[in-house]
Amino acid sequence: MYWRLRDLVRAGAAAGLLFAMAGPMLRAQEPTEPLPGASMLGETIDILRAQRTGALEVEARGAGNDRVELRLRNTSSRRLHVVLPPGLVASAASGQFQSMGLGTPSNQPEAFGRFDSLAPANLPGFRSIAVSSSSVGEAVTVPPGQDVSVALPAVCLNYGLPDPKPSNRFELMDVAEYSPNPRVQKALRSLATLGTGRRVAQVVMWHACNGLSVPQVARLAPKVANKWELALADRFIEALDASTSGDLVDPAYLTANRVFVRVQGEGDLADDAARLSESLNGSTLFGLPVQTVRGSENPVASGPALSLIVTLVASSDSQTTGRVAVHGLGRDQDWVHGGSAKLALDVPSTSLDGAILVSAVDRAVSSQFIKVRRVGSTDGATRIRVENGLPLTVASLILDASPEGGAFVPFEAVGISPLRSLELTVPAAGARIESLEFNGL
Repeated sequence: MYWRLRDLVRAGAAAGLLFAMAGPMLRAQEPTEPLPGASMLGETIDILRAQRTGALEVEARGAGNDRVELRLRNTSSRRLHVVLPPGLVASAASGQFQSMGLGTPSNQPEAFGRFDSLAPANLPGFRSIAVSSSSVGEAVTVPPGQDVSVALPAVCLNYGLPDPKPSNRFELMDVAEYSPNPRVQKALRSLATLGTGRRVAQVVMWHACNGLSVPQVARLAPKVANKWELALADRFIEALDASTSGDLVDPAYLTANRVFVRVQGEGDLADDAARLSESLNGSTLFGLPVQTVRGSENPVASGPALSLIVTLVASSDSQTTGRVAVHGLGRDQDWVHGGSAKLALDVPSTSLDGAILVSAVDRAVSSQFIKVRRVGSTDGATRIRVENGLPLTVASLILDASPEGGAFVPFEAVGISPLRSLELTVPAAGARIESLEFNGL
């Protein structure tokens, strides 16, 4: 079992989440305040435009090979909501140290990019995302006359140059200004929009900017990425080469043929299994479209990918039991058995449909292969470590923070790569995985 949890990298910072809400009666007792004026609401403006007009002073400094520190000073008389669009570069004009491609302010330590949702709910189709509008991106609010510091995850764009230090200053610019190469532009914008693990993004950008192949990265910098992250970088590069139009990689190249499901039944359950296999057409699992498999042959795909063999074992008037065998496909194109998860559904097999089955498989596989461990507590909250034992990057997840069930705590844009971990904070004594989503990258 090559891709189960092992050699996990400990990600540092915890992400807090408060979900307490005031009730209607409490809100009714609050004093009425005048609506804020235009100066209080402020102006939403692209960071590069704000810099050009003089409304914002931007200082970008080095912070090693994985982060850039921005200091934003609002020189205007209005509150500025400064948008950081995907595709920003901190350029080292002198060429004496690395230039850096930038992620987004809300990224977790090992994540890179916004993790924009590409699929409407419950539909396998995908929409395109415009990246030219200044309204696209995350905003940082800077009050008039004040400074705000922002730490952004970053990837190196010049293999072999020294890592930037705090004494090194950058010039902030769009990737199109940094490089005339449309392939470099599309790679960085796509990674910063669609989202992935920072290590995957690093391998891709060394390829796009410096011409290093994935095997060369594996040989020259073996500690940068594990074999599943290298496989994800390979898949993205394949998608980059196949996408010939638009500002972004076509997400269909990243999401198609990622999750395969074969449903089979023992004894009298074979007919129900065949019916359920048909009902899975058009469904999604882990946020990705399901590709159903019939017969005993292994599915054909470009890794990384998941193959789930769902076997219905027994059924009564109130319950159906079974198991899910989980296989992963990597760069070597060999399907590897990663383990199994138990399946228990509180309905007879005759009442099962595709939606019920998908939900049960999601919960069973998530709880078995995404481990949640308590690591500490502070101020009534609990720090937990989430460990990804599946061969795809976890884009988002939902934790259940109640022993009785039902206290769902969502985390977006977590970006946990295969065989990596992340610390999160929940306002409860503990939590367990309820469901997760991949984005194919």
